Amino acid sequence: MMRWLLLPVAFVCLEWSLLLSPSIVLDSTPVIWTTSATNASLSLKLPHTRVQAFELGWHAAQYAACLRTTPNDGCVAHVDAANAAVGPASRMTAEQLTQVNLQAELQLEDEERSIGQRVLGFFSFVNIIWVISIFGGLLTVGPFLLYVFGEQIVKVLKALYTDLLVPMHKLGVFELCAYAFTFLLSAQSCRYPVQHASAAQLVGLTGALGVLPCWAYSTSLWAGPSKGNEEKFMSLTGALVALSLAPLSLLHSSSLMGFFTVAAVYVACGFAMGPCFGGFYVGFRSFDAVTRCLLVSACFVVTFATLSIIDVAGPFLAPFALGARVLGNVGYFLALLLYSSKWRGRRRAILGYGASNGLMLVSLVSAMFVGSVFSLPSYTNTALTFFVLWIMEKQLEAKWGSAGIAVKFANFIALYGIAHHLNTHPEVITSIFDPSE
Repeated sequence: MMRWLLLPVAFVCLEWSLLLSPSIVLDSTPVIWTTSATNASLSLKLPHTRVQAFELGWHAAQYAACLRTTPNDGCVAHVDAANAAVGPASRMTAEQLTQVNLQAELQLEDEERSIGQRVLGFFSFVNIIWVISIFGGLLTVGPFLLYVFGEQIVKVLKALYTDLLVPMHKLGVFELCAYAFTFLLSAQSCRYPVQHASAAQLVGLTGALGVLPCWAYSTSLWAGPSKGNEEKFMSLTGALVALSLAPLSLLHSSSLMGFFTVAAVYVACGFAMGPCFGGFYVGFRSFDAVTRCLLVSACFVVTFATLSIIDVAGPFLAPFALGARVLGNVGYFLALLLYSSKWRGRRRAILGYGASNGLMLVSLVSAMFVGSVFSLPSYTNTALTFFVLWIMEKQLEAKWGSAGIAVKFANFIALYGIAHHLNTHPEVITSIFDPSE
């Protein structure tokens, strides 16, 4: 058990060390690849016409003369005039308007070739022959080597597998290498400049989620042969992923990583989803999981609704706001919908049937009130959606007798109206999954 959890726990500690002491960790870990200091998409937008080039050069000369005569003035007027000459699609700084930087950018512009030119140049006749020879060589080098050295290669590979690879696998060498490489990806994401923030987030997400295949490898290597408790294993997996993602979410201030962190918390609580008969199932692994998700969702909903109302979201909570609002609202009402059902067993329920339905009604009204008064449409529309589902579920619990056909007809008419409203007001659905709307 201890050996099984050793490297996963060490990985989580290293992830948090990136947040607590980033400079020490980055100085102690190797660089996997180098990152450029600037982002090409944010570089200086150069003039496209001769008139723009003339005006830009004129304003650059005026700016240089202004700096020589009145260096303390800042000469902002010449910078604004240069930006107006180039056009609204770009915005250059005073530093970019200097002669050295303008010459460097113009030289890059002259040397740059369009994508179409590159494609045409690549697919010239000589290059086509060259590409064919490359692929042909790569496809035939394996069979050629097997034909010439086949028996010797088989003997060497068998000896290598038996005497080296298998012992290294059993000792956990490959496991250690997997966790090390995954952590290096997380560390690499912290080396990107601000201009590459989106790339840094995705590299960090790759590193943090890389713990999943590593965790699966550790489980196959060190866990016992018995099947074990699947629910507890999935909860442990969710907790491990959440603890790995949380520090990187804070480091990069990433709502994407924060969303995955909150999702991992729900997996740890027992929420489950997956493919089923050409579709997907969404639910909970047990009724205890429903209770856990209900309590966690209530904390998320109250906390982030309060932060939205007072318009305060600290740096330690902002990355998780999107996931907490979306998954918190949906998770809370979904769990409460199951709690309030007549057919749900009550042995482990913390609330009875009447109390559950009363709490459901109060929660729906409260969410609609908060969403309407404080301009939080995601709360209002989520509550309206689950109000419809709750009413439909209550109808199924009732025994209508001969009046059932009238109830069905009324429901179909209501569904027609709902479908028409959602078709003409798609923001009702999008606001549930995008709290910013």
